Amino acid sequence: MHFPPYYKRPGWQRFFVGMFTGGVIGYFILLYMYGSMYENLLTENYDLQEAIIDLREQNKVLLETQENQDTALSIQEIEIIISNPDIIKDSLLISQLKTLIKEEISHLIGVEVQVVSASEELLISAIENKAFTIDKVSYHFTVSRLTFAPKLKIVVDANILN
Repeated sequence: MHFPPYYKRPGWQRFFVGMFTGGVIGYFILLYMYGSMYENLLTENYDLQEAIIDLREQNKVLLETQENQDTALSIQEIEIIISNPDIIKDSLLISQLKTLIKEEISHLIGVEVQVVSASEELLISAIENKAFTIDKVSYHFTVSRLTFAPKLKIVVDANILN
C-alpha cells in the first residue's frame, strides 16, 4: 500500500504544524489549570488543618480552666494578622508563618488577660527576636499592634532576612 506524500505540500505542512502547536499549547493550559486547582486545594487543606489544631488547643485549655472555675477573663483565642502580605506573595506561605507564630505563643491560651498584658514586652520580644524559616528563607516580624481581650490580636510587619 502506498501513502501519498502529503508532507511535501505546504497546506498539509501548515496543518501538521498547527496540530502540533495546538497540542503543546493545550498541554500547557492543562498544566496551568491543574496547578492552580491543586494550589487552591492545598491552601484550603492547610487552613483547615490549622483550624483543627487551634480548636483542639482551645478545647483542651478551656476544659482545664473550666475545672479550675476561674472567674477572671482569660485568653481563649490568638489571631495573627500580617499587615504587609504583599512582601510574602504566596498565601500558603502566609498561613504557614501565622501557624509558626501561633505555635510560638500558644502557651498563652488559658492565661488571664491581666497576666498577659503585664508581660507585654516579653510577648513582643518573643515574636520579634525569633527568625521563622520556611523553605530556606528566613522571615523576621515586628509587632506593630497588640489587642488584649479574650481574643488576643497581634498585628505584625513581615521582613525577609535573606
